[in-house]
Amino acid sequence: MLLPVFSCTGAAATKPSTIDSTALVSLVALDEPGDTIIHEVQNLSLSPDGQEVLLVDESTGRGSIFSRSGRLIRSYYFSASMSDSIVAINPHFFDHLVLMRGDHIRDSIGRAMPLLLQRKNLPNALENGIFLNDTEVLLAGHVLAFARAREDPSFSMPTNIAKFTTLVIANTRDGKYRIIPTEHQRVNEYQIYQECNGLTCSRDRSVVYLDEEYWLGFKKNLYDSMWAVASFASSGKKLVDLALLPPECHNSVIDYGNMRPHLCLDSSDHPHAAFNTLPRIYDLANRTSFELKNLPFNNDTFFRAGKTVFMRHQKSVNMDSIGALIRVWMLNISVSKRNTIIAVTSNKIQWYPWKYIFVIQEYSLDGDLLKQMELPYNLSIGMPLYATYDPQNDQVLVTVQSPDGWKLATYRWGN
Repeated sequence: MLLPVFSCTGAAATKPSTIDSTALVSLVALDEPGDTIIHEVQNLSLSPDGQEVLLVDESTGRGSIFSRSGRLIRSYYFSASMSDSIVAINPHFFDHLVLMRGDHIRDSIGRAMPLLLQRKNLPNALENGIFLNDTEVLLAGHVLAFARAREDPSFSMPTNIAKFTTLVIANTRDGKYRIIPTEHQRVNEYQIYQECNGLTCSRDRSVVYLDEEYWLGFKKNLYDSMWAVASFASSGKKLVDLALLPPECHNSVIDYGNMRPHLCLDSSDHPHAAFNTLPRIYDLANRTSFELKNLPFNNDTFFRAGKTVFMRHQKSVNMDSIGALIRVWMLNISVSKRNTIIAVTSNKIQWYPWKYIFVIQEYSLDGDLLKQMELPYNLSIGMPLYATYDPQNDQVLVTVQSPDGWKLATYRWGN
C-alpha cells in the first residue's frame, strides 16, 4: 500500500506574542442534575452564535448542551433502541447476514432475550458531536445490532454482532433526530480503536469527515499501514479514503488507540488533521504538513522506544510499558475567523503525580507560529482538563474540575 506523501512547510520559529493566562473573562458552574454528571470531557463544540456549548463525556457516552451561563439545555445518548432503528433502516448486512430486532430474538425453547441482556450485549456509544448551526447538532458514535446467517431464517438466536459507525442529526429545540448509519461497518472482527475522535462537516453539509477505525493487517506478525481519515456523503455513503496513519505511527507499531486524528476544515473546506501523539498539523488536501513549534517537550523518546520494542519482539507495543514517555498530547485543532489553525496541546511536566500545562497556539496555514498562551496545571479556579477555541467570540474555553463541581472558564484570545 502506498503512503500519501506530505511535504513539510513553515518558516523557522519566531518568538510568539504571549497571552496573559490571567485574562479570565468569565467562570460559570455547569449544571449537572441527575444522570448528566460529568466524568471526562472528550470534546467541546460551540454553536455558531457562540451562545451554547456541546460537551461530550467519553466515559458515559453522553453529549450535553449547556448555555454559556452553565444551564443544562438538553442531553443526548445512544440508547439501546437505536439498534432496532438501524435494523429498520438496513435489515441486510453484507451478503450473508440479516440484522435482528431485539424483541425477535428467542432461545432454543422460545424464550425472549431479557432487555437488560440485550443492552449489555449492545453497548451503543455516543463519542463525538459538533454544532451544524444554532439549532442542530451532528452526533457520531457506534451502534451495534444482532445478526444471524441469512441462509438459516429459522434460527432465532443471533450468531454475530454487527457494528455501524453512525451519525445522528438532532434538533436542539424540539428533540427530533435522524439516524444515518454509514458504510463504515464491521462484524465480529478484532479492532484496535473505536471512538469517533475526529468529526467535521463541510459548510453545505454534503460531506462529513470522520476518522476511520484502524484494522489489523497481519503478515507474519507485522503490521500494514492503515487508513485513518475518510469522507462520507450526508447519506452515510463512503466517498474516499483521505489519509493513512503517518509513518511515525505505523513504523513504531504503538497502540493505535493513541494515534487518533483530530479534524477541522479551513475557509476553503480543506480538511486538516492532527494525531494525538504527533505535534504536527497535516493539510490533507494539499498533502503538506508542519511541526508545532515552541512547545516545552516533544515525543521523540516515546517513538524511539516504541520502535526499539517492536524490533526486539516483533509485536505491537503495550502502552503500559512506555506510556509514561508521552510528553505532548494533541487535544484538538480548529480554525479561527482569520483562517488560521488553533492547536491545543497538553504538555506533561511530571508523571506522578500527573502535572501538565495546556499550550494554545495559533498558526498560519503555512505553519508560522503567530500567538501562544499557556495555562498551568493548577489554576486558582481548579484543575483544567480540556481546552478548545471559540471562533465566534475569539476566546479560549476551558473545562475546569474543582472541589465543588465542573466549571467553564472563558479566556480572552483576540486583541
